[in-house]
Amino acid sequence: MVKALPLLMALMVVCLPAGCTGTREEFIPVEISDIALDSERRLQYRAEEETGILDSSGMLYDDKQLEDYLNRLAAKLLPPGEGRPRFIVKVLRHPSLDAFAYPTGRLYFHTGLLAAMDNEAQLAAVMAHEITHVQERHLAREFTSRKKKSAEEADSLRKILTSVNCYSRLLESEADAAAVRMMVAAGYDPREAPRMLEHLKREIEEEKIKVRKADMIHPDIQERIKNTTDMAHNEYPGVEGLRNTEVFARYTTPLLLDNAELDLKRGNYQAAERAIEKYLTGNQSDPRAYYLLGERHREGRPGNEEKARTSYRKAIMLSQTYADPYRALGLIDFKKGSRQEAKKNLQHYLDLKPNARDREHIKQYVNACE
Repeated sequence: MVKALPLLMALMVVCLPAGCTGTREEFIPVEISDIALDSERRLQYRAEEETGILDSSGMLYDDKQLEDYLNRLAAKLLPPGEGRPRFIVKVLRHPSLDAFAYPTGRLYFHTGLLAAMDNEAQLAAVMAHEITHVQERHLAREFTSRKKKSAEEADSLRKILTSVNCYSRLLESEADAAAVRMMVAAGYDPREAPRMLEHLKREIEEEKIKVRKADMIHPDIQERIKNTTDMAHNEYPGVEGLRNTEVFARYTTPLLLDNAELDLKRGNYQAAERAIEKYLTGNQSDPRAYYLLGERHREGRPGNEEKARTSYRKAIMLSQTYADPYRALGLIDFKKGSRQEAKKNLQHYLDLKPNARDREHIKQYVNACE
C-alpha cells in the first residue's frame, strides 16, 4: 500500500460468510503458521464484494489503452512460468498519490499517483510493491497478527481495512525491498524507487498530512526513502537500467489535465500546476491546459488576476469556441467592476454553452451587469 485504502472501504459494513467462492484459484487461501485460514477467507470474500462495488461506482478512469499498458507492466514484473498469479490493474479517478491491492490480485492506481510519476521505472516500483503485498499475503498476516493481539480488533475487518497505515513497519519494509528486487529483475533502474517516494514525501509536506501516534508502526516516508536508496546503492552499485520515460508519457499524459482539474477542486494548486506544466511541455496548442493554468492563478494565487487573464486569453486564441475561459474572464471583470466587459464575456459563455450546469447562476451575474 502506498498510503491509504479508499474511503469506500470505510462505508462498507457487511456480514461475511466463511467461504470465498468468487476468488480466482491462484489466490485460494491455505493454512500456514502465521495466517488464520478463516481470516483470509473472510478477507478475500470482502475483497470480492468491495472490488465489485468499486468497479461500478463511477470512479474508474476510462482509458483502455492506459489500463492495458498497466496490465502489461504487471505481467512483465512477474517471473515467467506457468501458474503465476494473474493480477488485474485498474485506475481510479482520484487526485491523491495512492495505490492499493486487494488479496484477490486486484490492484488500483489513483490518477494522482500516475500524474506525479516521471517514468515507467517509478511505476514499476509502486506496482511491484503492491504485487508483493498480495503474493506474500500481507493483509492476511496483518489481520491474523492483530486478531491475536486484540479481541476487539478481531471483531471488525473494517478496523484493519480502513486504518491509515494498513501494514506494519516490517511488512511495509519487506514490500519496499521486494519491489526493488522485482523491478531490477525486470530491467528497471533501482534508483527510481526512492525517487518515487520523494513524490509522496512532497505531497505529505504540501498537504500537511499528519500521522496519528497509533499509526507510527508504519515506517515514515523518510525512512523508506533511506532504505530504498541504501538498497539501490549497496545491492545494485552501478546498475542503471530502464526508465522508459517516453513510453510512460505516451500513456499517462492524457490524464494529466483530468487530474489537474481534480487537484484544483480540492485546493491542491501546486500539484495541479505541476501536472499542467508537464502536459504543456509536449502539448502547447491545447486550450484546456491554458484555461486550467488560468484557474490555478485565479483561485490559488489571490492578486494574480493578470496572470490568469493571460492564460485565459491564450486558451481563447487557440479556440474561440471554447466556452470556459469566457466565463472565467467574465467573473474577473465583474469582481473588478468592469461590468460591460463582464456581461460580454459571461453572455458569450452562455451562448457557447447553452446547457451549462451553472447557467442560472451565471445569468444572475449577467443581469447584475445591466
